[in-house]
Amino acid sequence: MDISSALNTSLYGLQKSSQGITQNSADIASKSLPEQTPAQTSGQAPAQQNSQANQVEPKTSITDDLTGLLENRNLASANIKALETENEVLGSLIDIKV
Repeated sequence: MDISSALNTSLYGLQKSSQGITQNSADIASKSLPEQTPAQTSGQAPAQQNSQANQVEPKTSITDDLTGLLENRNLASANIKALETENEVLGSLIDIKV
């Protein structure tokens, strides 16, 4: 097994889980803010307000976002453990070689 390949895989997984944590956190934060009503939006024409009101966005619940946050935390933890193991293996190989 190539050590650099394992290292790259773990780093990529850690990066993806970090991005997932950031996205889930932003989703949770945006859902905890009060929604704006058309009267609160300033500087928009009534036609723009109506078109925005008619747009349907896929909604996920805060529960889904919290579950995703926990999943990404567990993935990050698993990738960190893999990096620690790779570090130990590499250290052992260097000790054996020397």
